[in-house]
This record gives sequence, structure tokens and C-alpha cells, in this order.
Amino acid sequence: MIQHRIALFSPPSEFYVNVLSALAQGFRQLGHECSWHPEHIAHDDMAALATEKRLTLVLEINRFLPAEQKWPRGVKHAIWMQDPWVGNKDITTDIGKSDHIFFLIHPRAFGMNPDRSWSILSPGVRTDVPAPAGTPSRCDFSFCGYIPRPINHKIPVAVRPDGKYYRLKEFLEVLPKEVLAFSNLSLSGIRRAVAETCQRLGCELILDSHLIFEQILIRMMEREHVLKAVLGISQSLEIWGAPHWVEWPEFAPYYKGSLPVRALDTQVYQASRVNIHTGGLALHFRTFDCLAAGGFLLVNKTGLDDDVGGINHVFRPDIHYGSYDMNNIGAVAERYLRDPEHCHAIATQGRQLVMESHTWKHRAAQILTELGI
Repeated sequence: MIQHRIALFSPPSEFYVNVLSALAQGFRQLGHECSWHPEHIAHDDMAALATEKRLTLVLEINRFLPAEQKWPRGVKHAIWMQDPWVGNKDITTDIGKSDHIFFLIHPRAFGMNPDRSWSILSPGVRTDVPAPAGTPSRCDFSFCGYIPRPINHKIPVAVRPDGKYYRLKEFLEVLPKEVLAFSNLSLSGIRRAVAETCQRLGCELILDSHLIFEQILIRMMEREHVLKAVLGISQSLEIWGAPHWVEWPEFAPYYKGSLPVRALDTQVYQASRVNIHTGGLALHFRTFDCLAAGGFLLVNKTGLDDDVGGINHVFRPDIHYGSYDMNNIGAVAERYLRDPEHCHAIATQGRQLVMESHTWKHRAAQILTELGI
């Protein structure tokens, strides 16, 4: 077997430290050398490092290799694209010359039709996650994730020819609300609807106002809806994540703080009767982590579930996880909450499947196979 030398890079964050270290361990388990770096260094420095260390592969999260970059022959460059936005920069507009694009979600969600080889790379799981200890659950429901700060609907988002503004509230009265459904994520659909609304109103979007629709509102509206529905069933709810939750009066009493990713396994996923997931990506890191911990997970349906990389190609609803849509979240959540034996059976099968087929070692092997190295 050829031993490869691999380097992994990502934006700086504790979250990516966990991802890179776990993926690097997966490569090492296959017998390869792998280093990881939780920062994006200059590509000139990266090219020099690749030459010096005789690397076979460089994989970056959320950064393409620029088209004009000089790059050492024989070194593959791949990107694992997890987000269309990095800071306030849309990285979908210039995909450079990376040899292969790994997507976390189908590229059509980002309005992309790549002109080169691409595939879906889902998250993996660690193999050292302990099985549930069988202790009583601490709460009925838990939600781990991010919500933006509440937005002022009086802020101006577009300007008329006479210089007067359209406020967000007025703009939303004309914009089709269905395009802001996170569960049917489509950046191209949002952009098209916003442009058509501007044309209908005879106005021009203010610089950076697109971020309100593409990042803020789409992350906010369905999470607000789901958690309100859950609270209608039980107020035994715990919310974990970034501290913006305390700025939402209806959710602040249930906010418990932020935990390291590895602490969520036993302290949240195994301690909750029903773990709630809502988002545009059903095969989220959280999905795999919760299943690996043996937690029961309730996942929203999305318009991408049957596409390449969709959840229906990996797991089966009511066998490995629970499934809901935005119209029935309350009834479904209550049904599962009242049937703990069924939830336990589902969680057990979900854990078994991810441990057998979806570890970081499996992801490392997939990367090498699809790059042909």
C-alpha cells in the first residue's frame, strides 16, 4: 500500500479543530501520515509546504485554490465546501482550480453547477463515543444550534428612486415567504425572489442587505417555529449553543449555555428524550454525532432528502431517526415523546449503523478513493 502524506486546513474555530483532528485520525488509521492546521495560510506558503513535505493531498475546508496560484505537480488539492459564505464573502462565485470539490450538501442548494469532479462528503463519527449508560433522561427535548439575534423589522433593506427606503417589514409583505424556508434551502431561489421583489417594488437592494435574507432570516424563522411548537408540548426543554438565545425572551429561560462538541455526546444527546434538529442540511454534523451517542433524533424533512447526499440515501426514518415537517412538528414530537421504548429502539439502530459505516476512517477512505490516489 502507498503511504500518502496529507495536510488538512480550515478556518480557525474550536469546531473545526474537532473536525480536522478526527479526520486526520481517520487517515492515520488507514496507515497514512496526516497533519492538520486550524487556519488558512497563504497559498504560496501552502505550496511551499506541500513541496517540502512531499505531500500527496491538501484538503481545505471552505477555501478554493485560486486559478492563478502556482501549485506543485503531483499534489492534489481538494476543498470540502460546507458553507457558501465565509465571513461576508460569497465563495460560490469563483471556484478556482481545486482538483475536486467535496460538498456537505448538494451543490444546487448553493445555486452551483460545478464544472469539475465533485461528490458529497458527509461528516463522520468518532469511535470512542461511549454507549448510553441507561440513566434517566434529564429533559424531554433538547436543541443544539445557532440562532441569530432578533432582527429589527424597521431596518431599511432597499432604496427607492426618490431616495426613500423600504423597511424589512414592508419588503417581507411582498417577498414570497416560502423562499425563506431553511428546510428547502436554495440560495439561487432566494436571490431570484429578492431580485423579483425589488423589480416589483421599483427599488434597489441596499449593499449587504442580501445577508439578511440569505443568512439571518433563513436561520431564524423555522427554528423559532419549531421551538415554539415544542414548548406547546412540554416546557422541559434545554437549548444549547451560542449566547444569542438569551436575547429571545421566549427562549432565554431554556438556554443552558455552550458546551464543547465532545461534551454534547453524554451531557445532551444521551440526557434528552428527544433531540431536535432543524435546518437545510439533514445530514448535519449534529445528526451523526447524536446518532453515534445513541440519542434519539428528530430531523426535519428537506427538499434535498432524495438527492445525492440526501438523508434518504443513508438512513431510514422511523428506523434510525424520527422525521417531521414544519406542518406536523408538534404532533410528531409529542408522539415520539410518549413512546420511549420505540425511541430507544430507533436510537439503538441509528448508533449501530453509524458506528459500522460512518466513522471518520470511512470518510478518509472515501476521500482517497474519489481522488484516485
